[in-house]
Amino acid sequence: MKRLFPAALLCAVLLAGCTVPASPAPTAAPAVTAAPAATASPAPTANPDNTPERFWELAAHDRYLTGVITDCQFADYPGESRIIFTADDGQTYRVEGALGKEHEGLPPFHSVYSYSGKESDECQPGWQVLVYYEDTLTDGQTTITRPKDIFLFFPRDAAGLEEQLFTTEYELGVLRKNFDAIQNKAVFTPDEAMRRVAAQLGLQVQAQSPSPGVTQYTDGSHTLSFQRLWYNSYYQLDREAAFRANTNLAGWAAQLDDPDFPGEEALTRPYLEYEILDRQGDGQSTSYYVSISGEVSTTQTTLTLPAFGQETYAPLFLTEEQQDLFQKAAKFQFAFFSLPDNIQQFPQFQPLAENNWVVIQDGYSLYQNSYEEFSDLAHSGFTQDYLDSLGPLYTEKFVDRDGRLATSTDRGLTRDSLPGARRPVLENYPDLFRLEYQDEETIEFTLISHYDRNWQNYTGEDGMDIYTAEYPIRMVNTDNGWRIDEFHTTEYG
Repeated sequence: MKRLFPAALLCAVLLAGCTVPASPAPTAAPAVTAAPAATASPAPTANPDNTPERFWELAAHDRYLTGVITDCQFADYPGESRIIFTADDGQTYRVEGALGKEHEGLPPFHSVYSYSGKESDECQPGWQVLVYYEDTLTDGQTTITRPKDIFLFFPRDAAGLEEQLFTTEYELGVLRKNFDAIQNKAVFTPDEAMRRVAAQLGLQVQAQSPSPGVTQYTDGSHTLSFQRLWYNSYYQLDREAAFRANTNLAGWAAQLDDPDFPGEEALTRPYLEYEILDRQGDGQSTSYYVSISGEVSTTQTTLTLPAFGQETYAPLFLTEEQQDLFQKAAKFQFAFFSLPDNIQQFPQFQPLAENNWVVIQDGYSLYQNSYEEFSDLAHSGFTQDYLDSLGPLYTEKFVDRDGRLATSTDRGLTRDSLPGARRPVLENYPDLFRLEYQDEETIEFTLISHYDRNWQNYTGEDGMDIYTAEYPIRMVNTDNGWRIDEFHTTEYG
């Protein structure tokens, strides 16, 4: 099993970005989404690095090492961070310097799903590591200071590592298809994209580097920073390769079996654009999207995928941020409704142990983590109203013990899974999703779950008596980003 590798549903694990099939304002059945309104391209800037060659230097992932971790430490920049590992050839390597909080210290085009840039302690000796890097290591050099992507895997997860290597190659191939199909290319680097936004806004900005490998532009009241590169991951879709590259993504295989998926527009419309975030002095922020041909827009390119009311095997209508939120909420359900120690599905949470035994006090298992860390994680996924609706499954099951997280050993603080929600049912009749409403503040969709009335006398797929149940799911856009306000799963209803 891979560590730190969220299944983002149909939005594939991308090296340079991802198609976000977000729908526009609510409508009954949208036609083909029009190209986003964009302004005329600002004049090119004197930028010697803005070349196709530099684009592919940034995107390339041909330099990599694999091995087993012997030591690791993470700290906010400028604190020291490191990963030390023994490579497959027996040589010891050290990755350091550019592993800070969020995107600090990372060269452009890194994968948003890799370990790079995460503020976390989710790293253990003995885990496998895959490091893509930009350094040119000559004989005798063993320190990597310019990592691109870092993926961690549980020990002996050779399959997961091989899957990631294939996915890397596959996604770069998709990026290349988009790049080659677009004419009149003018913007090849995030640096140039930020300059174009500055020109569009009429800003006189200066470059600054908050940490190694990162450039921002600021005039004191506006700060422009590169977020990621977006492109059409469905363009000229190779179904066989896509299936192999995305076997861990919910609903992917079922969608590929559908000859109408993903639609003519998604298969034939290449695009490539940079997302630039403008943080203003008053605390507000605006995202700008700069196409590779130079147009600047506040509207992200979208694809008509799927229409409102259409049932799909994955919530394709969610943006990448919303997909990550959906996955986080699904993980949390096992901790809320089953054993609380399922919080360890978030591997940064580890129990406190003495002599290899978990420390239990007054009916609560203690954790190495603070309660504040748990609370912050819960509130990063859910509204307070949702957490309040859980009642004792939240307030009594997870408590503060002298600053530490403590989880109840009371089996009464659990909820039985629903009869008929058996694994054979889920495998043969996967969940379906139907978009109901979507705007900039709210998204509502329906989970369609399948159950077997004959679950007590199961004799194989032919003996199933399948029925469905529908559950509403709602996400709301808060001052701190998207949050789950209502959530359900097939297992717990």
